[in-house]
Amino acid sequence: MSESLHAQTVIWQEVIPQLAQESVFLMYGILACSALHLAYLEPDHRQTYRVQVARYQEQAMPLFRAAVAHLDGTNCHATLAFIHLLSIHSFAFEEEDERLLLVDVDSPNVVSDWLSFLRSGCDYVSLVREYVAQGPLNALLCEWTKPVEKYENLRHSPLVDQLLSVVPQRDSEDAWPEQECQMYRDAMLKLEYAYLAAEKLGADFSIWDALRVWPVVLSSEYFEFLRVLHPGALLVLAHYCHLLRRLDGKWYLEGRADRLLTQILQRLDTHWHPFVDLTRMEVCVLLYKDTRTQV
Repeated sequence: MSESLHAQTVIWQEVIPQLAQESVFLMYGILACSALHLAYLEPDHRQTYRVQVARYQEQAMPLFRAAVAHLDGTNCHATLAFIHLLSIHSFAFEEEDERLLLVDVDSPNVVSDWLSFLRSGCDYVSLVREYVAQGPLNALLCEWTKPVEKYENLRHSPLVDQLLSVVPQRDSEDAWPEQECQMYRDAMLKLEYAYLAAEKLGADFSIWDALRVWPVVLSSEYFEFLRVLHPGALLVLAHYCHLLRRLDGKWYLEGRADRLLTQILQRLDTHWHPFVDLTRMEVCVLLYKDTRTQV
């Protein structure tokens, strides 16, 4: 076990349960995730456990919101821990909802509820970074700030070239306006950054990494285009599915990437389907890895 994974194990097995003794919303968060795991392990009793999950989470969320509204050095550690649990809860509890990052076209929300909580929670925690860095969850904070080479310097990998090639020519009848092209390029380059992070972190690559290096940092504009099913936004999300597949062994992510990809294909015109073929995606990723190795 790597030093990083050992630190994470100690935090989740020892430190966070101790914090939960003084934080009611964190205790409810732990109980909700525990019930979700039992629902996964005992499918015959899934519905019973899921009722418990809903009850625990319903009790936790108002308390969590209150803590975030008055974040300080006394509650920031429990808040950070709960944000992590909230991510697991969102992936696991919505196992029957394959949309994940997708929202309904008619929805007033641009970003899915769970991701909105995650993004805002990370923003708030950054305000008390000094307290967290000196506290018992410093290793969790590091999970969100591990240095990775900046994506602005990675404009010529096979992944970027392939994704750029799908943009209609400027003089074509179906050309995208510049605003849409800019949204696409930004999301694509951030995805490149995410792939590099996954390769550099290797076995240490976690769900927190998969979230912090892409959906958490995307602009609200991207999610607006995703809500209205812009093909560029859907295509980049399809390639993000391949990154999620690396984590398919986690109980709360099992099969999630493939179900999300199915939803994307249902929303995309068949004209775009060849660009999200999994085999093509995997070849692209292998070429990307070979290029980075040579560098």
